[in-house]
Amino acid sequence: MSRIKSKKFTGVYERILKNEDITYSFTYKDKSSNKLKWVTVGKKSEGFNATIANNLRNEQISKMKHGKDITIIANQKRKHIPTLDDLLEIYVNEATISKEGLKKNIQRYNRYIKEPIGNKDIKSITPNDIENIMTCLKDNDLANKTINHAKSIVNTVFNNYLEKHRDNKIPIDNPCRYVKNYPVDNARDRYLEETEIEELREAVKDDFMLSLFVDISLITGARAGDVLEIKKKDINLDRKTINLAGNKTNSKYTGYLNDSIVKKLVNYLPDLKANDFIFNITYKTIADRLRPIFNNLFNKGLEKDDRTNRAVIYTLRHTFASQLAIKGTPIHTIKKLMNHRNINITMRYAKLSPDSGADEVREVFKW
Repeated sequence: MSRIKSKKFTGVYERILKNEDITYSFTYKDKSSNKLKWVTVGKKSEGFNATIANNLRNEQISKMKHGKDITIIANQKRKHIPTLDDLLEIYVNEATISKEGLKKNIQRYNRYIKEPIGNKDIKSITPNDIENIMTCLKDNDLANKTINHAKSIVNTVFNNYLEKHRDNKIPIDNPCRYVKNYPVDNARDRYLEETEIEELREAVKDDFMLSLFVDISLITGARAGDVLEIKKKDINLDRKTINLAGNKTNSKYTGYLNDSIVKKLVNYLPDLKANDFIFNITYKTIADRLRPIFNNLFNKGLEKDDRTNRAVIYTLRHTFASQLAIKGTPIHTIKKLMNHRNINITMRYAKLSPDSGADEVREVFKW
């Protein structure tokens, strides 16, 4: 196939090979001969992309202006090893996770990883580099879970590159595989009692978006990211159901609505198109609005790191399962409604017994 001109970079081209790999190249004008010359940079499978080709082109032009031998760069493609920033770009272009999940990963990378090792070539990044970053974050009082997330994005971009674009001529390993995560206690015991649910719903009633988020989170038990990805087409008002994304488990599942929420949606949905998200605010906005409400209603006198007793957004999900369990809903039903991968995760909630769950949800949440 012939070369295709890049829409983003001047003088950069790509050519799709028969094996669907992509070769990147660029052109420049040789001052001595006044002729256009081509330089092949490398293949996508070797870790190259249009950005790298553009950077090399700019470097060649700069060296040519200063009278240096530009032919040396034609050989750099054989020696070039991508940086961690390059691997991030490859990952972002190929990621299949939700937009919210991808956005969080990019934010973590830019906040914790980019400055210390982003511009290092991946062959020179060592387990010691990863450990130093984690130690530095720990010294700055970041939570172990946050530190592990920072390490995780490095691990993810390395694995994506090594699985899809490895150059076997260059020995490269994932440094994260030799570094242990910090211990994290993910258990949260706090859930809202029925009276507390009413307190919370009363506190947010004048903010339609926040009120709708709280109601749907409570009645579906869905993770916040899944709630924010609900589109108009996912809702069936006649059946009082919602199709939920289940991004963490990569599997869709069903949530059930009560009459109170259906009434809200009947008046709200007609103005939306089928593919419109029903929430027009971000997770950060929701968190910023809910945090002071949680603190005022439920978190007075508690330490900020008291994961067991503090009410947070995840408490809405935990409340859903806990209230169903209190009313005797079978554990298999709760597992299905929570979209848990493993029954062991659900075992803290109730005893075993199969059921559809729709009646239990509507019986428990009678708003």
